[in-house]
Amino acid sequence: MLYVSDKTISRWENDECAPDLYLVPAIADIFGISADELIRGERNAAGDASETPYTAARTEKQIKAILAGKFSKLRSLSFIPLGLALAGVIAAVICALVTVNCTDEYGYHTEVSWLGFIIACVLCAGGIICEVCLALNAFQRPDEEFDDYRIKFAQHNARVLALSSAAIFIETAVLFFCLPLLAIDSRILQTAPLMWPGIGLNIAGIAVCLAYLIYCKTIRRKCVENGMAIYPKGYTVRAKRENKTLAIIATVCTAIFIALAVLNIVFPELVQTSGTASVTYFLSGAYHILMIAAALAGAAVYAALRAASKKTARHNQHVN
Repeated sequence: MLYVSDKTISRWENDECAPDLYLVPAIADIFGISADELIRGERNAAGDASETPYTAARTEKQIKAILAGKFSKLRSLSFIPLGLALAGVIAAVICALVTVNCTDEYGYHTEVSWLGFIIACVLCAGGIICEVCLALNAFQRPDEEFDDYRIKFAQHNARVLALSSAAIFIETAVLFFCLPLLAIDSRILQTAPLMWPGIGLNIAGIAVCLAYLIYCKTIRRKCVENGMAIYPKGYTVRAKRENKTLAIIATVCTAIFIALAVLNIVFPELVQTSGTASVTYFLSGAYHILMIAAALAGAAVYAALRAASKKTARHNQHVN
């Protein structure tokens, strides 16, 4: 119930260290004594264990406080993986700038844009591993001793899954956003600076949609079937509707991205044959701007629809 290791408890018993202060009320409740008696190491003369029973109400309150503390700690520590993702983006941008601006004595550019992806890949992979470890630590497994509180544990686990999966999806998006740097050199970064964000945002969006689909079909489904996670009433129906909406938006955005990519390959070559390089540069930039706009518009539409769906669900729950 205290969610501490056996080694820690052994150190308490051997007087090598003392429990943290916030654990004292929980330990006192377990043994049916007051915090003052626990700290002093002796019972009050006027009372015994039967006068301070370990009631179900106090147990439920303490379990709720401990679960809330674990989730709060997970939410705070999840900023570490997000910070790693941000560092990956910054490293990728720096490598791209170095590729464009740095040349040797012969005028050749220092091609290190690929290094930006490698650094981002390492940082994002580390962030994903870190978030998985944090989620496993915050995940509350069923305990026969507290079988009556399985629903609370399952609800807590659902919140942990939602928070950790969101952080992992962000890490995945950053990783695939930097992927085009493997194929982009200094010439492309100079003549078409918007190619990387245009292609990167669309690839990141497709990758996140696929990752979300895999998560729904595997991890989340298995946790729900095993009773490890319980979601609010009506969540399944709403989730199916939101997933259908996401699939439609992702399909439309992917079709737009593919069409613009094909046009970007075909039409600049046709314009170059006519000798109007300025028009070629304009069309190339316009394609990439449209790619960025399509990706951002798709994300904004899905976020707005999901927010409206949640608002409607809260309203219906309040009315009922």
